[in-house]
Formats: sequence, C-alpha cells, structure tokens
Amino acid sequence: METPLEKLYTEYARALHRFAVGLTGNVDEASDIVQNVFMRLASKQNSSTTITKAYLFSAVRNGVKDFWKRKRPIPFSHMTAANDTENEMGGMDIPDDAPGPLEQAHTASEFTSVLKALQMLTEEQREVLSLKYFSGLSTREVAAEMGKNENTVRQMEFRALSSLRRVLQSKK
Repeated sequence: METPLEKLYTEYARALHRFAVGLTGNVDEASDIVQNVFMRLASKQNSSTTITKAYLFSAVRNGVKDFWKRKRPIPFSHMTAANDTENEMGGMDIPDDAPGPLEQAHTASEFTSVLKALQMLTEEQREVLSLKYFSGLSTREVAAEMGKNENTVRQMEFRALSSLRRVLQSKK
C-alpha cells in the first residue's frame, strides 16, 4: 500500500519535472529540484499541512528560483545532451514502428532548440509556458498558481508565444 507521499509522487512527479525543465532548461537540475521538494515533504510528513497540486508547483517554482540565485546560467554548450533530455522527459522506449534515428535526432534537435529559446524569455514568460505546456495545466490552473487573473495569463501566454516564435525564427 502506497503512503500519501508516494501517491503524490506517482501522480505529480513527471509534471513537476517537466515544469522544472521548462524553467531551468536543464534536466539534471530539474530532477534535483523535484527530488528536493519531495525530500523536504518526507521530512515534514507528520505536519498537518495539506499538500495540494498548487503547493507542489509552488515548491518547485521556489526551488527553481533558488537554483537561479545560487548558480549563474549554464552555457548552452554545457547543457545535457538532447537524448538524455528526451529520456528524462518522455521515457523513449522505442517500439518497432517508431521513427528512425534521423527522425529522432531531428525531433531531439527541435526540442533542444525550444529549451534554448525559452531561456531567452523573461522568467514570467517561461513560467506561463512551462505551467501551460510542460505541466499541462489549464489557463485557470495557471492563473491560480501564479496569483493572476485568467485574462492576464492569456495575454502573458500570447506574448510569450510570440516572443518564442520570434526567437526560434531568428535562429533559422
């Protein structure tokens, strides 16, 4: 039988990891941040605090802020290889009918390009896109997580996507 903490981990760890990768651009750091969140929760397991989805995302966001405070941004040349990123992000167990190595390399390259482009956005823009697209939250959930109203989040998302599009097009 799973403990409540194990249930939380099973349900949210992947989404939290994707969120952290979107904010840091680094798979290993994102893994460490999520692991630290759950380790802190394990040490406080007897606490009467109710742990919600919003609490977990806030804890990860705070962990990312701490990461940026204590470390300078990592040069893109030192980022984890694209294949490692895909393995962490999606568990690339390749079935027989999966795309070949060239198609996979192209997809990995695109993913890496998007991660690099995200780093060119403001922190708030990265957060909106990470919550919405990496973590799969609805606009309402993103608004609640960020403490903003839904229209503001929609506007921020539109501007962030426009900026991201410009950055990606300038790289071509």
